[in-house]
Amino acid sequence: MLLQPKVICGANTETKRKALQFSYMEIVKQDVSMWFEDTDLLNWLDDFCR
Repeated sequence: MLLQPKVICGANTETKRKALQFSYMEIVKQDVSMWFEDTDLLNWLDDFCR
């Protein structure tokens, strides 16, 4: 659905934010492990910095 420019320009900031937030899918998945929990990576970085 395409909105007319007049309708978009007349919307308030909060409405625009909600519309943009709703239109984008989540990019980062919640099941991604944190880098500081990856012991292999931490050991590699430790060796790399020596």
